[in-house]
Amino acid sequence: MSTNDQTLRLAVIGHTNTGKTSVLRTLLRDASLGEVVDEAGTTRTNASYSLMVEGREMARLWDTPGLENAAAALRALREHDADSTTAAEALQRLIDAASGDLRRELAPLDALKRAHAGLLVFDARESPKAKHWEEHELLRRCGRPLVAVLNCVNTDRTRTDAWDQALRENGLHAVVRFDAWAADERDASKLFVKIREMLGDDWHAAIDRIIKGRAAAERRRLTAMCDAVAALAVDAASYRLKASRDDLDRAGEELRSDLATAWSETLEALASLHGVKVDQVRSVEAELDRALSEESGPSATDTAIAGGATALAALVGGAAAGAAHGGVVDLGTGGLTLGLGVVLGGAAGLAIGGREIGRQALMRARGEVEIGYSREAVAAVVARGMWLVDRLRLYGLASERPIQSPPDFESGGDRAKRVKSAIDAARRKRGWSRLTPSLRRTRGPRPDASRDAIERLAAKLLDTLPSC
Repeated sequence: MSTNDQTLRLAVIGHTNTGKTSVLRTLLRDASLGEVVDEAGTTRTNASYSLMVEGREMARLWDTPGLENAAAALRALREHDADSTTAAEALQRLIDAASGDLRRELAPLDALKRAHAGLLVFDARESPKAKHWEEHELLRRCGRPLVAVLNCVNTDRTRTDAWDQALRENGLHAVVRFDAWAADERDASKLFVKIREMLGDDWHAAIDRIIKGRAAAERRRLTAMCDAVAALAVDAASYRLKASRDDLDRAGEELRSDLATAWSETLEALASLHGVKVDQVRSVEAELDRALSEESGPSATDTAIAGGATALAALVGGAAAGAAHGGVVDLGTGGLTLGLGVVLGGAAGLAIGGREIGRQALMRARGEVEIGYSREAVAAVVARGMWLVDRLRLYGLASERPIQSPPDFESGGDRAKRVKSAIDAARRKRGWSRLTPSLRRTRGPRPDASRDAIERLAAKLLDTLPSC
């Protein structure tokens, strides 16, 4: 088959309801592709989709109807064997003559014959059965290399050991473990490496471009997500609100409302960057809240920065009036309790230099205080945001539910110190925050210094993610 156009053609094939469309959604990073339901026979006809890498179509993938009755198709095929010189000729005769249900059963074979290779998807939660090997025998007639894709491997019910043995016994040695619901870009990379091995030197360069292009796109996506968290952190760290000492309850409510709005906007940004609906991000966030409800004991700032779940529990409770003494106020945001606090500017160590001391003295003379979010509060925002970033990078585009088993984060250490240092630097910059009422609606470019601070913090946050 010619490789002149260097557009890789792949057919995604498998028994009904094994997750073929889900695999495609995750490989193509398109949550709207096809229809994913727990019901057999959802895909009725072959449909093709482009895999774009840096604006260029590098591969075309076919979603095919599920194989339901390979035994009947095999019987029909054997009737053509006697009148045909080759197995390929017998298969083509069968495809040309088929009608009704048989034509639908043979649609995946037609797609595979037009492809360079096939991805044969198995649901690893099932037990291997005879029907799977009847399907394999049928597909082998197409003369195309097949990669076995064990889907849904990240569940308690997986039967990978049984599948490994069955695949070997039936001559399928190119196997990739995958999970369209809890997807890791590294798994997609392994899949393309396996295809490259099977197709040989002619396709080496083209598939390398796919692998490297996807890795670069993943890093850009993660960088942008870290940037969204960093922007919120800088906005929160540099936020200042003047209030009279008699009006701290109202000021605390304003801080809570401003942060709730900003947090919602950050969730929308993360959802858009990952390619899912914001409700799905909220469902992943709910997983964190369930984990927090099971945690106990005090949280530590070092752990908060590193992203541990315990760190996101309420840091310190108290009344708003406690801010007048440098206390921390628990702030719920939009139904969530982030353990966020407000403190007096002076209590946060912000009185730097004679001019600042003079300004604080003038405010005291007027009976005013300046409050903002505590260092611990900003740390908790960062930790929660980065927990979501790391969860979303393992959240397949087919997912309709939160995935399980939160990853372990590094606790404390040099990375945590660098992130805390960046937060403290932002806390010293009055006037940067877009949470401030006068800047709340601003959507133009940020000042260069603010933008640089966000980029530096985002780079530090990216460095906290595994394998980044």
